[in-house]
Amino acid sequence: MKLESLTSKVKFEHLECLKAMRSVLAHARAAGEALMRGKSELEHGQYEPWVRETCGLSTVTAWRYVQIAKGWANLSRTGDFESLSIN
Repeated sequence: MKLESLTSKVKFEHLECLKAMRSVLAHARAAGEALMRGKSELEHGQYEPWVRETCGLSTVTAWRYVQIAKGWANLSRTGDFESLSIN
């Protein structure tokens, strides 16, 4: 492949990654918002069992979804996916 073709391929794949990332993050945000609403409905100590046993998520995954939901305003304002950190 010529360098020009490779350059076009890289640009195309990068744009496809950005589109996919936006979709993934939108789903993670929705899950995080639902988790936060669920937590508000539960008694103290019931959230983690609900997350693990009923939702089928690890508490770490649930925490990450909630962090994405909480940080959505900043993320959607800046569009800075490269600096996204959920640790």
